[in-house]
Amino acid sequence: MIEADLFYLFGFFYSAFVCLTSMSMFWWLERKPGWEWAADFVAIAWIGLSMSFLAWLKVWMVSFSFVLTQLDTLIPF
Repeated sequence: MIEADLFYLFGFFYSAFVCLTSMSMFWWLERKPGWEWAADFVAIAWIGLSMSFLAWLKVWMVSFSFVLTQLDTLIPF
């Protein structure tokens, strides 16, 4: 259960970081003449890539090899 709580906290802080960073880069590029198209692309890319990374982490946490590794540390043979 602690792993799930840590994953939740990591996801929360990571999502907040990505959201704030992408929006700050968006507004920085939006104010430069001729770079409005790049601002849109950067914001979508930041959010898309970061959510893909979080989805991969979720699959990795549920993967069988990760569970076996955790069981080995809990039950020494």
